[in-house]
Amino acid sequence: MELKTLTDAFIYFRKNHPEARIFGKMKAGLLIDFDKEFHLFQFKREMYHNFGFHFPHIKKPDGKHYGWAQIMSLEMLKQAIDKWKVDKLIFALPNGKFYTCYAQQFLQFYRKNDTDVPHIEGEIALPLEFFESLK
Repeated sequence: MELKTLTDAFIYFRKNHPEARIFGKMKAGLLIDFDKEFHLFQFKREMYHNFGFHFPHIKKPDGKHYGWAQIMSLEMLKQAIDKWKVDKLIFALPNGKFYTCYAQQFLQFYRKNDTDVPHIEGEIALPLEFFESLK
């Protein structure tokens, strides 16, 4: 199975979470009410694998570099938090896996560490260690 679009990803997500409801849309994302919280649901074609290379100064508590990360638009994140009061983010991948994190945590990590993705203007990154997997 391979998900190809945001719509495919949300339909697949609802198979395990039929209570999830769309309450709005943003550019490249759906605003959903799920698990008594507001979420921004996005479909991402791939993970960001150069976090440690682009941000060698940011290390894990054990001193090692972070590896994989997820990226998103800083403008979209701020709008989701400020305008829509989004609590969490859900990222769907083509393989049918879903990852979630707190929207404020993503923004705070960016503000603390200045994780602007060098080759994609307006995009910021958060290492996967800050996400949890959703079924």
